[in-house]
Amino acid sequence: MSSDIPAISSRLMEYLPSVYQEGDATGHVLDHFLLAFETILLGREKEASRKEKGRKSGKEREEQTPRIEGLEQKIARLHELFNPKETLEDFLPWLASWVALDLRADLPLHRRRDLLANIVPLYQIRGTKKYMEELLKLHLDAVVAVDDSELPRFQVAVHSTLGRDTYVDGGPPYFFRVKLEFSATEREVEVQSRMAREVIELAKPAHTIYSLDVIRR
Repeated sequence: MSSDIPAISSRLMEYLPSVYQEGDATGHVLDHFLLAFETILLGREKEASRKEKGRKSGKEREEQTPRIEGLEQKIARLHELFNPKETLEDFLPWLASWVALDLRADLPLHRRRDLLANIVPLYQIRGTKKYMEELLKLHLDAVVAVDDSELPRFQVAVHSTLGRDTYVDGGPPYFFRVKLEFSATEREVEVQSRMAREVIELAKPAHTIYSLDVIRR
């Protein structure tokens, strides 16, 4: 009678005293006893039965044989958990908490990953025009422009178009303008415009004021 139990040897056998490696019967029992521990600790290719092996070609067996990952392999890949581009989706919020970032649940996965990967360098320029632009680009599908230049006072023949290039007494202090250009549906523009305001309110210096111009192309 043939058996479907694969005749394989555990790699853990070589770590046992030589007395446990003597004799075919003892070795066979210990091999199968240690295979469970080997699978958990070291992982292994899951063996198919002899009947299944006989029905498949070598290439098919190689492609279809599932791999059981052991603790050794998981520890070797531990660094991937700390890479925003490779970590598990469920791990992102916890990883974001390390850098004082509250990821929005309504952001697509790829944007959450990009935001987390770039936020630490951006912290170095927090409060600047560049910081606001980059943060909005990471959140939105839009062309972003931030203008913090001071609006000049009224000057005849120099700056003289009210509401366009000048103010009677100059522009308001600590003021900046945000311009967003979208190529999207009206509903998508509405959603992203609301997100933009929330991002700006959180990112801008507390003493500043702004205007938001939204253009749908």
